[in-house]
Amino acid sequence: MRASAALIPRVLFLLAIPFIAFHPSSVLRAASGRVLGGPAAAPLDVADLKLEDKANLLLRGSAMMPSRSGDWSTLPAIPAKTLAAARALDEASRVAFAQKAAMAFKAIVMSDPFQKAHSQYIAKQYKAVDHHLTDIADPEALMKAGKMTEAQAVMQRQQVAALAASFAEMEPPMIQMMLAQQSKDWAKRANEPARKDRAKYQKMSALAQSLQALGPNDAEKLRRGYTVLMSMETGGFDSEEAIAAAVDRAKQEEEQLAWNKYNLRAMLKTQLSTFVALVPTVDFAAQTTPKKNVLVFTNPAYEKKGAGWKACYRAGQGPTTAVLAIAQTWLREI
Repeated sequence: MRASAALIPRVLFLLAIPFIAFHPSSVLRAASGRVLGGPAAAPLDVADLKLEDKANLLLRGSAMMPSRSGDWSTLPAIPAKTLAAARALDEASRVAFAQKAAMAFKAIVMSDPFQKAHSQYIAKQYKAVDHHLTDIADPEALMKAGKMTEAQAVMQRQQVAALAASFAEMEPPMIQMMLAQQSKDWAKRANEPARKDRAKYQKMSALAQSLQALGPNDAEKLRRGYTVLMSMETGGFDSEEAIAAAVDRAKQEEEQLAWNKYNLRAMLKTQLSTFVALVPTVDFAAQTTPKKNVLVFTNPAYEKKGAGWKACYRAGQGPTTAVLAIAQTWLREI
């Protein structure tokens, strides 16, 4: 990976899998392990890492989630003075500090206040709520699993929920205008003896007449009734009660799926699993060479590696391996 031409010292702290890592646009770690550049060292303090802020960046949303390639495109930044202090440590001390930071990060993330705040955040941001629904999935996943009946049921609930939402704010005059146009066709079909679905259209025609009799009055009843008609037209639910239950269930399923995706343990599992799989692929003995005032990997393939791989390389095998052990244990615990 190409390092910054200015060789400005910075660090990145990959806190989803917490370990000290040197950002490619900062300190340069040569194959020998020699580190170039940086300000004078200051006392090293875990508090300077602002771990809770980093945890929020890494565990809330998708901005710093790993890509399909199994690596990260960006990592949180660390103050320059912390980099300088870390650079001044010997290998054993750097390993010890990486372990200390990792355990401090874990303690914050697994604390009750952090978990509660995370749940509140995803409820507001993603409408993620745990209704304790099990064995649910989006229609596409259900179809891939061969569960066609379940997929169709979910889609039917989603469709009627969308219908109800689309008519929720519609003005009564607009609904009455559409009823005037559609009711004639429903009445015609209701009077065709040969139709197998004649009973359905008889029910629809009767409901349409009762809704037309409301005029502009009782807007909510008019909207609910028109939703029933539109649902029946597409072969869906045929009563207000059935639609209300379906809409409520669809809302719960949507919120549960969001919870399953964004809850803290799910986010942690993704981050930790990615790190655990990534570390064994890192070539800590990779050679670098100067090129136009920057250090680049001798192996061109390494230039295309992601931010996590390169961060592990710059952190060094000792600190990275130490934090790997913590990540593996943490992953088993969740």
